Amino acid sequence: MKKNSTKFAVCALLAALLLGGCVYHKPALRGKVVDAETDEPLEGAVVAVIYSRKIFTYCCCIFPHSSVEELSERETLTDMNGMFYIPSYTTVMMPISLGSGMSFSIFKPGYGWRYRVSPAPLSGGGMTESLSKGSGPVLKMPKVKTWEERQEVSIYLFGDGPLLRNALKKEKKWLYKNKGWRR
Repeated sequence: MKKNSTKFAVCALLAALLLGGCVYHKPALRGKVVDAETDEPLEGAVVAVIYSRKIFTYCCCIFPHSSVEELSERETLTDMNGMFYIPSYTTVMMPISLGSGMSFSIFKPGYGWRYRVSPAPLSGGGMTESLSKGSGPVLKMPKVKTWEERQEVSIYLFGDGPLLRNALKKEKKWLYKNKGWRR
């Protein structure tokens, strides 16, 4: 009887160790989006996060290969104070995953995609670490000055969530109607 309980305990421990590495967790993200020149909060900016994992596979059963697979996308709008909050994300991955990642986009019509972070991202943890600590960083968005700059913003953004997709669709219409625009 004792032998069976020992085997069960060993199997349970091995299963926990194997599956414990398969849990994908990213903390809640928060921050504030403001105009880079005036420090005024930007209400209604779309903040999108894409969670992904890297998968190890074999090409033609011989050569190792890795690919990135999107796990989930979360998005929100900034409030009247420019604040945003995206809840934490947890899921279970297959053991063949090599690692995990997170991509971050902010979009507000008339503003650039190369934002500055204040305070600067924490060393070691980078942007993810900064966004998950305290009240989060302040993200300073520069205004675009030409039609070309405004078009470039919509080209470099990624994500397929409904908020970002609708905002980019409106931006595309605006760009079509206002070709040659300058601030």
